[in-house]
Amino acid sequence: MKKAFLLILWLFLPVSLVSAQGLAVQINNDSARFTYSTEAWGQQYGQLDLEGGFLYTQSDDYMFNLGLMVRNDSLDSPIIISIGTRMYYARVTGPAPALTNYSVAAVTIGVDALVIPDNMGGVGFGAHYFTGPSVVSFGDAEGFTEYGVRVTYQITPQANIYLGYQDIETKIKNLGTDVTISKGSLFGLDLRF
Repeated sequence: MKKAFLLILWLFLPVSLVSAQGLAVQINNDSARFTYSTEAWGQQYGQLDLEGGFLYTQSDDYMFNLGLMVRNDSLDSPIIISIGTRMYYARVTGPAPALTNYSVAAVTIGVDALVIPDNMGGVGFGAHYFTGPSVVSFGDAEGFTEYGVRVTYQITPQANIYLGYQDIETKIKNLGTDVTISKGSLFGLDLRF
């Protein structure tokens, strides 16, 4: 656990050097995920967001991610789309009976989209998909995928809550099967400041 704490500090060091923009917390029956994001560079046609995250499961698996996302954030459009890359590192437990621990890493590309129609009173619909094939997967990984869907509700301009579903899995070399890091329904809180 000491290594995990030091890795968290290392992950958030570059993020803490820039002003904060957001904090997201996701929980389900088996895992908790914390993501911190900040605007690294603002542009007229979109901004570059830097994000760092940590996920921990009841089976003592954990995952870190660091990402750069270009986001269109316009008041004229009810659609917010972020496109970019995330780097993942995770320690996962393989299937029974062996329950072997595997270290996986991957560089992924993906998209995160959120639609908030003006006539729905703060209700929005979102989805995300990130994938990294074997050529950009390292350690024991032969591929890495994260995807999910969510329904959000804006409580205040700075706070959203959401319900959703997500699946984070990796394919393990020489195992021939996918190992799930986190899967299932979730509840989340997204704060912007």
